[in-house]
Amino acid sequence: PDSREIVLTKNYRSTQEILDTAYNFIQNNNPDRLEYQLNNPDEYYKQHGALVEKINKKLVATRENSGTVALITAQTEEEEVQKVIATIIELMQKQGITYNDIALLVRANKTAESYIKALEIAHIPYIRVANTGLYKQELVADIIAYGRILFDRADASSLVRVFLSPLCALETEELLNLTYIAKKKSSTFYEMLNTIRALPKISEKTAQSIEHLFSLIREHATQAQTLSVQEMLIKIITDLKIREYLIELEQKKPQKGRETIEYVRQFIEKAGNFALLYEDKSLHGFITHIDMEREAGDSGALGENLQEQGPEAVKIMTIHASKGLEFSYVFIPQLVIGRFPSIGRSDLIELPDVLLQTREILPEGDPHIQEERRLLYVGLTRAKDGVFLSAAESYGGKRLKKPSQFLFETGLLKDKNATTPTKSAHATPAFLIQSALDETKLNGEKFSYPVPQKFSYSQIAAFNICPLQYKYQFVLRIPQDKGRGTFSFGRTMHNTLLELFKLTKARSGTVQESLFSVNSERNNQSIVTLDEIYGIYRTHWIDEWYESQDQKQQYYKAGQKILKEFYDRHKDSWPNPWYLEKDFTVTFEGIRLKGRIDRIDKVGDNNGVPLVEIVDYKTGKYKEKLYKNDKIQLLIYQIALEDQGLKPVNLRYYYLHEDKQESTSFLGKPEEIAKTKKEIVETVEKIKRSDFPANPSEFNCKHCDFKNICPFSVV
Repeated sequence: PDSREIVLTKNYRSTQEILDTAYNFIQNNNPDRLEYQLNNPDEYYKQHGALVEKINKKLVATRENSGTVALITAQTEEEEVQKVIATIIELMQKQGITYNDIALLVRANKTAESYIKALEIAHIPYIRVANTGLYKQELVADIIAYGRILFDRADASSLVRVFLSPLCALETEELLNLTYIAKKKSSTFYEMLNTIRALPKISEKTAQSIEHLFSLIREHATQAQTLSVQEMLIKIITDLKIREYLIELEQKKPQKGRETIEYVRQFIEKAGNFALLYEDKSLHGFITHIDMEREAGDSGALGENLQEQGPEAVKIMTIHASKGLEFSYVFIPQLVIGRFPSIGRSDLIELPDVLLQTREILPEGDPHIQEERRLLYVGLTRAKDGVFLSAAESYGGKRLKKPSQFLFETGLLKDKNATTPTKSAHATPAFLIQSALDETKLNGEKFSYPVPQKFSYSQIAAFNICPLQYKYQFVLRIPQDKGRGTFSFGRTMHNTLLELFKLTKARSGTVQESLFSVNSERNNQSIVTLDEIYGIYRTHWIDEWYESQDQKQQYYKAGQKILKEFYDRHKDSWPNPWYLEKDFTVTFEGIRLKGRIDRIDKVGDNNGVPLVEIVDYKTGKYKEKLYKNDKIQLLIYQIALEDQGLKPVNLRYYYLHEDKQESTSFLGKPEEIAKTKKEIVETVEKIKRSDFPANPSEFNCKHCDFKNICPFSVV
């Protein structure tokens, strides 16, 4: 009885002019809107005794700024695009905004294509925010199609897709000729192409391309029987030279290239997650899993949004995808009849009139137009400071287009026989656009790569070795040609020791608590057996990326030998780590560093300040003497823990090697710490300004994961 209804009408996003335009526009959905029905109760509500309280859903802006609602008109689609681009340039120059403040919201995806071309010509960075799944992204779909061919040679549709994709790039005319011959001979596409040299009117280039592709298909089909899905995908990407294609695409179209690389990376990551969850870790199992997902309506969830990674860019997306987002300025193009609102589809099965004679309230207006109207309402209310609608008379067809009824309903057009807007955008005429573009270039506008919010030791080290390697690995995140057995072994040993120390801590009656309250007393009893350690090792063994079965067995035995020596050294006095795999973030001079410390041991206390030792495991050969670059990783860890109020008294590399299991220790002096910070700040500043030039040398290139695709490699 004490409850009451509250209508939220305060709006903190848009200006009042935008809110009023949107509110007055949506009134055209009356009488089917809830606000109208509650404020004008009809016989239905009275008859059913419904409680009716009047409400007011008119939003009130908390901002005092004046907003812009304007219409851009043009004679042709090309002119409409030019005027929209010119308006974007004017906003950038006059309003002091960034590209991130601008969005182009389209009713249908195909509308975006002409704007993407114009943005590229104007050198304006953009991000096309995908509202389709990962499996529908072009290159990912091409790779999936290739994978299907390995297990089903009769899958002609997948084979045709591969032929037209960057994986093969067969000319359309040649493909049409091949499909005609296959139909004429009544044979499967694959069978016919196996005799490509015997077919008429086939060029030498096409014959060689198909023969090479079929050779890879046969090779990959055999390898797919034994390799894991991730190993197989990397093999496909490497052998089909997809990485080279991605680098070339990124050089020509940086934004599209970066997006495509990210989709491929996410696909490989999804394959890895599949292998962790399912017993069948093969490519065939993964593709079968994808088919089942798609049958269930799942086209593959996209991971992290490219919009959030940067760089500064105009966002292009459908209005559907824009729900919940906001931008300073919004452009909504092609407000013409047949495009927005779109043409409604009639019901496939019409309901008989007798079924419609119910007591339910049925919409009085056209449901399709009402839904389109709600969609435009969403688009209008994404804008904070200004919204620009646009329309042209011609989009290439024989008939001229008429303005959308929505332009009249928003008040941007008054007379239905006129095309002069009541509120027009003062867009630069087309002949002045080039001068605006030239001025933008003179001001130094160029495609800028995203700068990470946090940096890691690996990023700093990679950039200092070779800026281009940093770009490939951390900016573009190009899939590496293959993993390394050394990495698999190193991760295995780290995971084994992590679980081992978790077990010893649990059995010694201690738990991992906060950094400032852990009791680090040692338990001197032998609380774990060697067989148990071997069991942990077997559980965490990563058997991927080894060159051969012999190499895999050699590493496996080496791991057992290392663990036995580790056990013999510590069985009478197990270390009781204060923290394991401790993540950290530390900030100095505006730079944020992130990392993970293998082990932190508390070794004492000085007037309430914990004294700690930092331990980092290495599976490489023992280094008795450490050079400057060897120390940086542990110096960063020292900086991080000192920032948390701890006092490191020793920094130790523990070498887990079958030949010699030893430690090398040191402690960073104040001058070393200061110098390390200074060098990190300088490196980050270089990264922000960098064009990522190559730094080739025999040593750098020999150890680079991208040496096989880098045009500057000297090995």
